[in-house]
Amino acid sequence: LVTYTDVNNQKRLELEAGQREHQLRLVTDSVGVPILYFDRQLKLRFVNRPFGDWIGVPVDDLLGHALKDILAHDAMHEMQGHIESAFSGATVSYERREQSADGEARWTRVTLFPDREVGGRVDGAFVVMNDIEEDMRIRDALKSQEAQMRLFADNIPGPVAYLDRSLNYTFVNQAFANAVCKPQDAIYGKTPYQIMSADVASFIRPILKRAQAGEHVEYERVGTTAQGARRWLHGRVAPDLDGAGNVRGLYCTEYDIHDLKLTEQALAVREEQLRLFTDNIPEPVVYVDADRRYAFINESFLRLTGLERDAVIGKTAAEVLGSDASSALAPFMNRAFTGEAVTFERPVVDASGRGRWLRERIVPDLKFDGTIKGLYVVGHDITDLKQAQDALAARESQLRAIMDGVPAPVAYIDRDERCQYVNRTFLQYFGLKAEEGGAMRLRDVVGQGIYQSAQAMLTRAMEGESTAFDRLVPGANGARRWMTIRVVPDGTPSGEIHGAFVLMNDIHGLKQAQEALRASEAELRLIMDNVPARVSYIDRDYCYRFLNRHNEEWLARDRKELTGRHVADVIGDARATQLAPLLDRVMRGEVVSTEKLLTQPDGEQRWEAVHFAPNRDGDGNVLGIYAVHTDIHDEKRNADELKRVNWMLSSHINNTPLAVLEWDREFRLVRWTPKAEDIFGWHSDQVLGIPLASSPLVHDDEREGFRELVARLMSGEEPRAQGLTRNRRNDGSTIWCEWYHSALLDEAGCIDSILSFVQDVSSRIQAEERLQYLATRDALTGLPNRLLLHERLTQAIAKAKRAGRRVGVLFIDLDRFKNVNDTLGHRIGDELLKRVTIALGGALRETDLLARLGGDEFMVIVDEFEDPSVLGRIAQKLLDAIAQSFEIEEHDIYVTSSIGIAVYPDDSDDPEDLLKHADVAMYRSKELGRNTYQFLDANLAEHRLHQHTLETALRAAYKDGALRLHYQPVVRIEDGK
Repeated sequence: LVTYTDVNNQKRLELEAGQREHQLRLVTDSVGVPILYFDRQLKLRFVNRPFGDWIGVPVDDLLGHALKDILAHDAMHEMQGHIESAFSGATVSYERREQSADGEARWTRVTLFPDREVGGRVDGAFVVMNDIEEDMRIRDALKSQEAQMRLFADNIPGPVAYLDRSLNYTFVNQAFANAVCKPQDAIYGKTPYQIMSADVASFIRPILKRAQAGEHVEYERVGTTAQGARRWLHGRVAPDLDGAGNVRGLYCTEYDIHDLKLTEQALAVREEQLRLFTDNIPEPVVYVDADRRYAFINESFLRLTGLERDAVIGKTAAEVLGSDASSALAPFMNRAFTGEAVTFERPVVDASGRGRWLRERIVPDLKFDGTIKGLYVVGHDITDLKQAQDALAARESQLRAIMDGVPAPVAYIDRDERCQYVNRTFLQYFGLKAEEGGAMRLRDVVGQGIYQSAQAMLTRAMEGESTAFDRLVPGANGARRWMTIRVVPDGTPSGEIHGAFVLMNDIHGLKQAQEALRASEAELRLIMDNVPARVSYIDRDYCYRFLNRHNEEWLARDRKELTGRHVADVIGDARATQLAPLLDRVMRGEVVSTEKLLTQPDGEQRWEAVHFAPNRDGDGNVLGIYAVHTDIHDEKRNADELKRVNWMLSSHINNTPLAVLEWDREFRLVRWTPKAEDIFGWHSDQVLGIPLASSPLVHDDEREGFRELVARLMSGEEPRAQGLTRNRRNDGSTIWCEWYHSALLDEAGCIDSILSFVQDVSSRIQAEERLQYLATRDALTGLPNRLLLHERLTQAIAKAKRAGRRVGVLFIDLDRFKNVNDTLGHRIGDELLKRVTIALGGALRETDLLARLGGDEFMVIVDEFEDPSVLGRIAQKLLDAIAQSFEIEEHDIYVTSSIGIAVYPDDSDDPEDLLKHADVAMYRSKELGRNTYQFLDANLAEHRLHQHTLETALRAAYKDGALRLHYQPVVRIEDGK
């Protein structure tokens, strides 16, 4: 019996299942991480090629075997507890160090995912093994760096602390803990005001406020050590700014500067805690067909994007991820479609809006004929790695920044004594570039001589012992400075030494001070022996402990014989009795300086200048007396004679009718007679000692010239000089003074001072100024007259010529002014002219000049303009100002004016011609009916010239009798007939 059954659909489904399995295997094999699946009996049902490569067994030989037969005993034991959790429906991850088939042990993150059926029952579990060796190395490196940083900070001899923005301690080194006598754990989280003593807290409060405002602050203070000693400390508070420039904390350091305040200690700051974020999100995997549409996606991709499967399958990257992401992926997909396997990294934003980094690998899916069927795209989340790399870079940058801020050379050397790190101060001192410092051995930097003398210390440091020694270290540009070199081993808890920290503290100032102290005693004795005075030291028992050479010569006895003997035994009872009250005052703490007539060793009485000063200990108790005696007998006699001569000279100067002033070589006023007080109004105590530059009696405009005159006298260029200057009185008024200066010479012929005789000539100057005013001003109105007008017009034309501008001249003549004088009198006419002057001034600009030529004629000069039409507007304002009613002594007077205008350079460049042309234009205004203005034009000028020529010719003809009368009409005025 033969039966035929249609199995086409079955075969098609089997083929599709095979292709699907093949496709899935290619995807999982391309992921690059081991993946396996086992059922509830713990038998392997699926493994990918990376898992087989990991344990060194072909994939086909693994399927069906029990999990315990495949994994090592310890690995199976650790996984067993997590398998139960996975079968209960939980996703589980743990980390362990696995050994691959090639024997290499690497850290691995093992993740178990439960395999649920539709009904929710768990049939098995997927296992994904991610290599996290790189992540662990970065984590270990950060921990090692933090440990090294703490070791380094704890070996810095000065206190170091870090305050957060709330002023709570988040890091202190051991030196800080020792300084405040508290353990480190008791300091963290506290503020300085809780840790420090009240006086220190009060001192640093304003400093911390300034630092919180962004200021770098340095200070010095006297602190108390844990042993109770008080020492000078130098502190620095530096703000720690974030990327936006905001203060997020304060770096605080102090170091001992007690030895002449020159010792500088290394600064350190505790590193901020770094956190490594590891994310166990499984890797997204997709398949893109030849049309670049998604044909397959896994759950991880959906979780990453937050999309549903139906919204992705069959869509392009642009439709799913957006045009920006599609454009970023396009170059890599183009390369993959050429047959190249491509790996790249890119940033993405996950479904929750978080930024992530993916390392993606695109593998082409080739057909049997070599054509590309599609692309497998596998993404590996490397966000943790990226963050760790950025954090490591930031930590290294911060560590370098902290060490570069330490004001002392600092280096780290390995066991071969090669510089692995040097700070900025180290480079600057030895004159190295940054790229050179890390390539040199320590002996090449400090020099062979220093290295050989310190080699034993370096050897001890490499054996685990901290050492310190002083050396004169040569630097760049020939510098040689004493340094305290501290070598601190860098060791592990197990005792292994990796290298050493080298810190160089500059003690050059201290060394110089010690050397100077050794030399000072010999120098002091030599100086005291050459001081032109008798110098001695007397102790509390009034016994001599030191006498200089001049005492030996004065007493004619050896000082060794006198040292230790009582004062009375050395200088005699008579002299000791004279000095006893003074010595007792000094023993009570008083400084005594006086001149006294004292008995000499030969019995003679001579004047001496005596200076006694107490020598005190640290508590202020008097230990002895420093005594200095100077023979001033001859000087005293000379001074008395000089005092008599000066009294006679001062009497003569004080009684002279002129003020007498004297200036010393620094231009300070040293003499001020009563007559000077009368002239200037200042008392002597108000001006004596004041330098010329700030003297109140010199007018500001005259100060520089006066100073130059006195300087020429002081330099010897002129033995005497005189001048006329403006000066100030104490009441604020200004006076004119004539000065007569003479240089006074000392015995060597050098200028010692300047003597000045002063006379107040203000009345004469005021009279001269009044005469000058009357010569250039109109007596009635106070306006400039014709003389001053001509001068100002000439100046305005010269200025306009340089600037390329115009000058306008307006000639104003009052219409029928004669009628006012004839009817109301000249007194009313004069008052009218004054009122017109005020009206015209109110219509003009401040820069315009108004002048009176005489009678009822005025002239205005206008400059600083370009368009002549400005003059027309000004003329109209003048006409309107005059045309108003003027009320004078109950008379309402109305007058008008005629104005003629001429312009430079349009009409002429000669001042006289401009005035004439303005006069011509003014007469034209009168011809046109008055109360108007007229510019000069060519026709008007020609007409005026013709009239002038005709008038001149008629006068000449009449004078010469050249006229002959032919016809003379007689006209009746009443009707014109």
